[in-house]
Amino acid sequence: MKTILILTSLLFFLCSCYEKPEEKPDKSRQELEDAVNKNKDSIDRNTKYYIENTRISFGTPICLKSTENMAIPIILDEIYMDKEMNQYSYFNIAVVDSTNYMKKLLFDESVVIEDIKVFEDRKEYVYNEYSEEYSDGDERQYSGHYNSQVFFYLYKFKNRKTDYRRLFVYNLKTDKLTQLSPEKGNVQSWKAFNNHSKVLIYYKFDGNKDGKYDEKDDENLIMVDPNDFKKTAPLFDLVKLKDIKYKVARENKLKTEEEK
Repeated sequence: MKTILILTSLLFFLCSCYEKPEEKPDKSRQELEDAVNKNKDSIDRNTKYYIENTRISFGTPICLKSTENMAIPIILDEIYMDKEMNQYSYFNIAVVDSTNYMKKLLFDESVVIEDIKVFEDRKEYVYNEYSEEYSDGDERQYSGHYNSQVFFYLYKFKNRKTDYRRLFVYNLKTDKLTQLSPEKGNVQSWKAFNNHSKVLIYYKFDGNKDGKYDEKDDENLIMVDPNDFKKTAPLFDLVKLKDIKYKVARENKLKTEEEK
């Protein structure tokens, strides 16, 4: 009992002596506020915050053996503070031709680009913000049909928010840009195959029409050829699969009731 009283007294003494540290002004926030106040452009204040808090920079160039053309991802870096304004890797990709001049930007609208991959020389390479990584643990030998192909995820903006994820491919040699995933299909993942020219795409539609893509939506797949892309149909008939799902559910219900 005596020990408890001593500990209680000590705790009270420490709490009474504790002083809350003085909060220092956030210098980066003040610098950003000053930059916004100096911006005299006729745009709304939120847009000014975004403009003044980001700068344009460039990622690792994508140089492939199969073509003299080059692709350079473009990045928006934050300057003053992390306000989660720049949540993604890239906001466009520039194409530079053999004359060493920028030929074009792939997109003339506001987009977000993620997870750039190429399969050059039968190996897989992944491009992060400032580096090129070779998947040296991957023993697969990819088809030469993937040469010159640059794969990436892409989001568009709707009401200042990103919408569903698409899968695009750009042929750096032939200058052809193609959306491989179905329109309004939210891509979950995709796979390239060993010695195979096609890719398999896992995606979801907003099945219950609630404006969200989540675990409630059923998944489907399509197989596409990036070099000879044509409009494709889903691999599976979800109506039939749902009928099977209901049959399985009914059988499980009967089994559960019998066990009772």
